[in-house]
Amino acid sequence: MRLFVAAWPPGEVRDALRSIPRPTLPGVRWMPEDTWHVTLRFLGEVADPDPVVDSLRAEVPGHGPQPATLDAATTRLGPVLVVRVAGLDRLASLVRSATAPAGDDPRSDPFVGHVTVARARGRGVPDALVGLGLAGGPVTWSVDEVALVRSITGAAGARYETRATVPLG
Repeated sequence: MRLFVAAWPPGEVRDALRSIPRPTLPGVRWMPEDTWHVTLRFLGEVADPDPVVDSLRAEVPGHGPQPATLDAATTRLGPVLVVRVAGLDRLASLVRSATAPAGDDPRSDPFVGHVTVARARGRGVPDALVGLGLAGGPVTWSVDEVALVRSITGAAGARYETRATVPLG
């Protein structure tokens, strides 16, 4: 099964993300609210999630809640439209280390916290979508747990199923 470790945003962050204008443009698909998350580590295919959960439970608790800040506007990140999230670098590093033996090799590039809000086909994200402001942004919140999430792809796109959560406190 395809797994990743994520931080799910709370209500006030989802409210800010909901406030982004969503013009209808050819080739642009706006992501449904139930997919909004910050990926801390993508694992890829993992046959048995139990050792991943065990590793997270052994390494993550005791580090305490981590402050995260959602930016005030959208930006382009490769082929997707995102809202950047600052403050989770240490947590992502901890998650990468705890889950290193599982799935795909951990990425060596720097962590870039973000929530994907739209995907675009063809030429990528149109310039008109970059810099769309969020009501009430930037928004700071406390990440107090991480989730091991299964990605299930289908004709309508991906849906996510939380397999386990691990508190940071």
